[in-house]
Formats: sequence, structure tokens, C-alpha cells
Amino acid sequence: MIPKLAFLPVLAPLALVGCAPPELPSGPDRGAITASFACEPSAAMTVTFTEGLAHLVAEGVDAELLQQPSGSGYSYAGEGHSLRGKGTAVTWTDPSGTVRECEEQETTMTPPDDRRSSSPLAGTAWQLVAFESSDDAIGRVVPPRVERYTVTFAADGSAAFQLDCNRLNTRWTQTAASERGGAIEFAPGAMTRAFCGEEAMDTRIARDLAHVRTFTIEGDTLSLSLEADAGSYLWSRRTGA
Repeated sequence: MIPKLAFLPVLAPLALVGCAPPELPSGPDRGAITASFACEPSAAMTVTFTEGLAHLVAEGVDAELLQQPSGSGYSYAGEGHSLRGKGTAVTWTDPSGTVRECEEQETTMTPPDDRRSSSPLAGTAWQLVAFESSDDAIGRVVPPRVERYTVTFAADGSAAFQLDCNRLNTRWTQTAASERGGAIEFAPGAMTRAFCGEEAMDTRIARDLAHVRTFTIEGDTLSLSLEADAGSYLWSRRTGA
């Protein structure tokens, strides 16, 4: 989400040590990342980070900012606004000179859904196998270092993803599920912003989580399927994790 170098656990909101500006190489697998912030004294702000740009939206504000050189953390400026951030904190200065100190919002405050405690996903851990597209031109995609892609589902509704060199913490909600699957949705989360390589699927998976609609468990294989029959992410069960 916002540019971060390393979370303690990651999409697990923790304290970070050091940050870098977002590195989002162009290409079909590199999507935008949106972060929500609460600002003092009482303002809400969302920022969408793409390659070299930050799109800031707040009450009465819709501005596009360009990435600026920064020795520590990250910096964007444009249309009279500036953003300077490090870790989960960001300072927003508007054209009038008003300075607001903002903090990235954590999604872990959502009350847990009792149905998750009895879900077949609760308390399980998985490792990515591949993405299988319904488009023959894309087919089966396996990222480099596939063993570095994992997810753990907690009974309290949190989900911790390791996506190559980045981590992402989010929340999941399940409905109408049986022992073999059901409907599932992932809430927006926060991801660390290290650059894992041109072929990495970290940003792609983070983007696609918003479009996951169902899950299916067949033995030790979990399938997270996207809407509109756009494909599925296949995971194998991790034991002793």
C-alpha cells in the first residue's frame, strides 16, 4: 500500500524499519496500491500509489502528485500539495500551508465474524503453487521463488500473506461455506513496498485479492477463484507451519 520496506510480520500492520519510494515497474502485473489514512485533527485521506505518481483524495481534494527525490522514506508533490512519509506515518501539507499528520489505517479493527471460527480455512496455512487463467493465452503462471508466496488464515478473520519479498496483512470474510468451500471476500490491506523483481507476482496478487469471490478445498489444494471466471490461484497446504 504505502511505500514500505519491511513490516515486522507484513499486509500485518507493524512497525517498519526504513522505507523506499514505491517501485512499480510498468506492465500488466503491476497494479496500483491504495492506502487509507486518518489525519489530525479530523480528516480522512486515501492515496493510490502507481509508478511515480500518488493520487490523493480527501474531502474536497482530488490531486495528482509526482514522486520527488527523497533520501529517506518517500516524497510526492503536486497541485500545491505535498506528501512525505515513512513507515505507516505520512505528513500532508495542502496549498494553504496547513500541515496534517496522518497514520495509515489498519484493517485489523474489523470485528471478527463468528462464522470464520468454524471455517475450513481458519487456522490453516498455504503455499502458492500457480495461477491458472481461463485465458489460454495466459495459461498457468508460476512466479520465480514460488516457495516465498504463502498465506495463513487466522480464526479471528485476519490473513497474513508473504508475497516474495513483501508482506501483506488483510482480513477475510466467508459466507455460505461448507467443508469444501464457499464465498469469500478480502478487505483492503497494507503491503510493504520492496521491489522483488520484474517477474514477481506480489503486486498482482495484492491487486487480485479484491476480485476473489470463492474458495474451494480439494484435499490439500486450496483454490481462490476470481470473479468473472478470470482465473484461480492454487495453493498447497502447509503442515507444521
